[in-house]
Amino acid sequence: MQECPPGMISSGKKWKLCVEKQTMSPMDDMWEIASKFCGLKLWMPELLVCECVDGNESEPGCIRFCAGTKASNNDRNLVWVKEQLLEWDPRLREFSYSILDSNLGFKNYTASFSLSDPCNNGHALVTWKVELSPVHGYDEEEFLVYMGRLLERNIINLERVSCSLSSHER
Repeated sequence: MQECPPGMISSGKKWKLCVEKQTMSPMDDMWEIASKFCGLKLWMPELLVCECVDGNESEPGCIRFCAGTKASNNDRNLVWVKEQLLEWDPRLREFSYSILDSNLGFKNYTASFSLSDPCNNGHALVTWKVELSPVHGYDEEEFLVYMGRLLERNIINLERVSCSLSSHER
């Protein structure tokens, strides 16, 4: 995986975003939760469903279907997405996926998620990268700021669930 440049990157034809967040959660605990490709409901409370519809979970080619409510502006419209796992490396604690279909208007959407420990303290640094074609009807900067906040919130939720599970195991 490449290093995460701070914030947003624009290349014109593609919108790119990279979010990094240092957590206090142990790497193994974070990976135990994040590595369940079809287990997003555990740490994304706006999801009503997230299930494998084809293939084996956590194997490249697996397809998940997720549906829920929008996470912003108290908008309770149902949104759905069908995503495919592209790459999976539990040794490096990273994976990538793409959106096959959705009602969100995203085209050519790919994302990568990774955990690392650059401080060698056992705590996970989460890196989440997204790349997609410009979304019709949206301003690039506003969209990327919104998406960045969404990813940051998801990382915070993942950390909260990870810490909660870790404290129950003690």
